[in-house]
Amino acid sequence: MKIILDTNILISSFIFKGKAQSVHSYCVLYTDLYISKFLYDELFEKLEGKFSLDETSLEDIKTRTDSDFEMVVPSGTIPEICRDKDDNNILHLAKFIHADFIITGDHDLLDLKFFKKTEIISPAVFFQNAL
Repeated sequence: MKIILDTNILISSFIFKGKAQSVHSYCVLYTDLYISKFLYDELFEKLEGKFSLDETSLEDIKTRTDSDFEMVVPSGTIPEICRDKDDNNILHLAKFIHADFIITGDHDLLDLKFFKKTEIISPAVFFQNAL
């Protein structure tokens, strides 16, 4: 199963723990996780800026992210269907890898429900269906 965890899920997993961390941990063990340079850069920009994590914490998260995710550089045209333009980068990755799921808490993505054959779901729905 090919899965993309949106930046908000990754931040929640690393900072707040809870359901997001449980989903992340489950996916590491039982699925294939993918990340793009856009998502990776967005994650660390927010962890450094908004959350002011120290260098040691950032390095720990980078090590884990590099271990948990396959880095992909999607090619082709970025879709332009999401209300939030940045979210189109997630859809681009999903299309490129033929993702089964995007797991997110972002309503701009959740409102789409599907993109191509990729189902867009919340961590709670993922828990109900996968765990």
